[in-house]
Amino acid sequence: EVLDTICDHYGLGEEYGEEKLDIFISIFDKIDSDGGGSIDMDEMYQALSNAGIEISDEGVLSLFAMIDEDGDGDVVRDEWK
Repeated sequence: EVLDTICDHYGLGEEYGEEKLDIFISIFDKIDSDGGGSIDMDEMYQALSNAGIEISDEGVLSLFAMIDEDGDGDVVRDEWK
């Protein structure tokens, strides 16, 4: 549901077949607002907020705990996939 909302917000459609990885990378690039090659918690919070998803700071921390494999506080492309 969250992915659908983010895809809708960024106009990325609902192609979940072979194009799924391309969609994830497109979302990553849009969330990475400073173009630094990684997503920090502030960028994730802002992207979710912009997409109309209400999430607490604790929710963003939980989301990062699931994605940020090395625990450095930034999500890079390899972790995003």
